[in-house]
Amino acid sequence: MKKAHIRAVTPVLTVMLGGLFALQCIEQPEDFVAPTSEIQLSIPLADITRSLDQLFSKDTATVKPDGAGGYFFEDTQEGEPTRIDSLKVRPQPNSFEVGLGQFEVASIPSAPVSISSSSLGVPNNTYPVFPAPPPAPMPSVPVDFSGLFDYMAVSTGQLTLSIRNDFPVSISFSGPVELRNTSDNTTIASFTFGTLAANGGFETQNDLLDGKFVEGSLEIAPVNVNIGGGTNVTFDNS
Repeated sequence: MKKAHIRAVTPVLTVMLGGLFALQCIEQPEDFVAPTSEIQLSIPLADITRSLDQLFSKDTATVKPDGAGGYFFEDTQEGEPTRIDSLKVRPQPNSFEVGLGQFEVASIPSAPVSISSSSLGVPNNTYPVFPAPPPAPMPSVPVDFSGLFDYMAVSTGQLTLSIRNDFPVSISFSGPVELRNTSDNTTIASFTFGTLAANGGFETQNDLLDGKFVEGSLEIAPVNVNIGGGTNVTFDNS
């Protein structure tokens, strides 16, 4: 005769962002190019000043006709070029910004999280008879996508929440399961689940993210969990 031993593992709540997150697609921008500035620079090559009376007294000064019935003085003078010891340039303040517009993301990897029976107030033990306890408050559960993005403004998109119940008894939720931004507790998605059967009950729900602002750091909001009763059940978080 085979003996069956039922052992509960922590239930796993798998969160996965999927769908298309935009209406159009653009190519990935190339490497960043720093802004450039044009600076006008004037440097005198020679600094020579002559007065009119010096032109008349110079040996090299001659009077020449200008071809229009007049005359002009021509003066030739050698000079030392101006030396530039250093050059300081102060660029004008500027900024550089690239607008990417909307772009398409096929999917975002799932983020599995788990909740133990002990966190719901059920000690690890074997119960010949396990009566259904009062609704147990489930604490908030962090869902971290910060390694993928800091935040995103979704044009069109869909969020999928899947829950698997590995407790040896059934569970249900007293209200919707909500996903929130951690910075301001803004609800970005809400899911309504039915009763999940013991030992592997599974359900998936979807919600639209159209027009939502989603942060990389999220959390599943606290909600009461209704834990069913049973006989000869074992809760073991290992």
